[in-house]
Amino acid sequence: MFYFWTVKVIRFVPIFFVLASIIAAYFYAGGNIHNPNQVGYSVTHNFLSDLGGYQSHSEEVNFISAFFFNMAMFLFIAVGVAFLKIHRLFSKNPVDNIIATAGSFFFLVGTIFFAGVGLTPYDLYLDTHAFFAVNAFRLMVPASLLYFVS
Repeated sequence: MFYFWTVKVIRFVPIFFVLASIIAAYFYAGGNIHNPNQVGYSVTHNFLSDLGGYQSHSEEVNFISAFFFNMAMFLFIAVGVAFLKIHRLFSKNPVDNIIATAGSFFFLVGTIFFAGVGLTPYDLYLDTHAFFAVNAFRLMVPASLLYFVS
């Protein structure tokens, strides 16, 4: 079970996120904040969160795109759970284990916030969506630094 969480999940989720984002971009209904007439999704003109909105900026229903993107965002919780197991790799040194455990905690909470991004589409819950998005990245910084140090 340790191998499943520490290797398979951490390999699968990022690959799934990239593929789901590509599918979501393909099915995106169109538009951006400056040009509602834009055809499809543009990496340079749209936010990534546009893929998860209930409606696109062209005011068309964005169901397929939102389904794939939000599902991929929600799946990041599995990565957070996997990091709860990874700190065991540092069990030989008690100080490193404590630091890695703290990093795992930040990773878990950060991935829960990424799931919150997927559960709160920007066009329906903008303030909550922004709160989850900003704080997810804020939590990933100390998590990464703690693992870097350990």
